[in-house]
Amino acid sequence: MSVIYVKEQGAFISKSGERIEVTKNNMKLLSFPVSNVDGLSIIGNVQISMQAMAFLMEHGVDITIFSRAGKLIGRAGAESSKNIYLRFSQYDLYQNLESRLFYAKAIVTNKIKNQIAVIEGYRFKDGFSPKEVLEKIEILQERSGSCTTTNELMGMEGMSSNLYFSCFSHMIHCSCEFQGRNRRPPRDPVNVILFP
Repeated sequence: MSVIYVKEQGAFISKSGERIEVTKNNMKLLSFPVSNVDGLSIIGNVQISMQAMAFLMEHGVDITIFSRAGKLIGRAGAESSKNIYLRFSQYDLYQNLESRLFYAKAIVTNKIKNQIAVIEGYRFKDGFSPKEVLEKIEILQERSGSCTTTNELMGMEGMSSNLYFSCFSHMIHCSCEFQGRNRRPPRDPVNVILFP
């Protein structure tokens, strides 16, 4: 499946003959035939003409729109999507609680594994030792593999993230204070960068 991501702020997506073009300030950034594309993702301040939108949908190309921070805003789906069998598979998987939990566990345990790797790979210079935090995170990683519900798994992920960000605050060397994650709206410069 081929998806085009357009994230150049101020870019414009238009139809040119049988192709889609991405331009900015009258300069061509990208040109592609729709036959090679399954989806188009628009991120942030990117404009698209109605002609391009209609042309993409006529060819079964779904359009997904994200905020500049990466938050999903919405989708424009073609009447006959190229990804209809993918959607069927996704719905089937969602209905199967056992499979849903299996994939959720894989995502959460890998996220925790990456958090451990980041902490272990950092050289703390302020006298902080992450040993105790790492031990707790490793226990949560182990427990997340034996969760029986998604709520339990989300709890493990949340506790692990809190521990990770307690170390993260010792990785920041600037005048900004970081007391932990906050959002909607983020209340300090570090959380603005980490948003959403």
